[in-house]
Amino acid sequence: MSKSIQEEIRIEPNELHLELIRQPQLFLKYAEDYVQACTFRDEIKNKIEYEEARLSAEIRANPERFGVERVTEGSIASAILIQESMIEIKRQYLEAKEAADRLGAFKETIQQRKVALENLVSLWIAKYWSDVKIPEETQEDASKKFAKGLAEKYKKGAKK
Repeated sequence: MSKSIQEEIRIEPNELHLELIRQPQLFLKYAEDYVQACTFRDEIKNKIEYEEARLSAEIRANPERFGVERVTEGSIASAILIQESMIEIKRQYLEAKEAADRLGAFKETIQQRKVALENLVSLWIAKYWSDVKIPEETQEDASKKFAKGLAEKYKKGAKK
């Protein structure tokens, strides 16, 4: 990835039209990356299954070579777990799983960005950032009402 996810998800509110155009492109990019990462993870999972089967057959054929005294399912499974080839493939699997999970989270973040864009567009349509303009007659009426209210309070206070 050339840009960090923080840079990718940043929204410029003054360029909503450009951000809306960019949104599906971002989603597609992370969705494709996610699919590739999941495919890679699954390929490694298949390697684990293959290696388990290969080692199981090898251990059954030569149990003494693997330190297995009695050939049972449990002893074979234990012998498989400690083989260097299995340890390495499982390490690769965990790395691939982390990468796929991270890209899944990125994809979800891009979906959240879409919601944020929709909300920003709604605010723009509602003129959230516009200047408030109060007609002069309304300002004068409000000032008169406020002054009248103060005068009445003062009169009531003076009568007591």
